[in-house]
Amino acid sequence: MKKYLAALILSIAALCQPVTAQAQADAEGFTAIVKSDEARFTLPVPQRREWKWRRPETKESAQEYRMDVTVKNEGTEYTFGFYLWKPRKASRPGQGSFLQLLDAGQKSLFERPTSASGFSLVPDAGLKVSEKGDTLLITINGRNNVARLFSAKPSEVTFTITVPGEGPKRKLVPVKYVD
Repeated sequence: MKKYLAALILSIAALCQPVTAQAQADAEGFTAIVKSDEARFTLPVPQRREWKWRRPETKESAQEYRMDVTVKNEGTEYTFGFYLWKPRKASRPGQGSFLQLLDAGQKSLFERPTSASGFSLVPDAGLKVSEKGDTLLITINGRNNVARLFSAKPSEVTFTITVPGEGPKRKLVPVKYVD
């Protein structure tokens, strides 16, 4: 009876583990939900009274902000979301709200096939980045755009948040497929 009970408990725990991982990701503000024609990702926005960019102490061409998602699909790595680099030429520092920071930066999707050494920009990728309360919402729209990233149904994505003065924070999150 003890062996049966132990086996039953282990079986139930194994079945609940993915749900627990998704619930934990949701509780921390990270979600990855993919439908056939739309993929939605949320991540928590670091709290700041005021955001500052193109700071004097940042080196030229250095990345100041990164809030993105990385996924590997059919031999290609994709990274998409929000980025802000300090331009090479002298630029005025900026400051303001998180929405103003988003307006100052770049919203892009990059791809790197296994055989390539670097990333290239993917134009017209159906990418939208917006603020929703204390979260950043990253959306990929269009059946072909979603298929490019999720046709093999990868089980997880990696979120990366980089802000000046802090090291990158990465979070592995399971993908929830709906449809």
